[in-house]
Amino acid sequence: MLSDKKNLALVFISLICLSLLIFGYNRSSVLESEFQAYKSNSEQQIEALQKSIKSETEKNTALEAERDTLRQTIETLEQTLPVIDEFERHLIEKMGFESEMEITSDLLSKPELIPYEGVLGGTMTFISADLINDKWVYARFEDGHIMGSGVFEYKVNDDQSITWQVVKTIMY
Repeated sequence: MLSDKKNLALVFISLICLSLLIFGYNRSSVLESEFQAYKSNSEQQIEALQKSIKSETEKNTALEAERDTLRQTIETLEQTLPVIDEFERHLIEKMGFESEMEITSDLLSKPELIPYEGVLGGTMTFISADLINDKWVYARFEDGHIMGSGVFEYKVNDDQSITWQVVKTIMY
């Protein structure tokens, strides 16, 4: 009788273990299915992000090309600005200068005339200056991040020093 109770207990324990194994197997199948769904969803999200990065990179490249084209256009336009004529050159010589470069160089050496602060750690500086006539100079300035331009009025003092005044400036 004791042996029958032992056998019955062993059968009962075996049934419990078998039930746990079946439940565990079914649970692992459910977990495996959930993992595969999560993995598939993650892969789709990664693929969508990669497509988005590629699209934004292409847009950035196009914008950089447009910026370069615009800079070249500006440079071309600046080179075609009217050069001072003989009358204005005579006035400059009468002021005591041999060329207009002496006047524009003086402006280029005075970044404190730029009425804007640099951004992101940049320092505003003149990058080009063109004499318009015997009173005004057109100049471009930047800090490496932002740029602008302006018209500056000049007056030659008796000691050949130049006094500058900002007429109008703009930022791009």
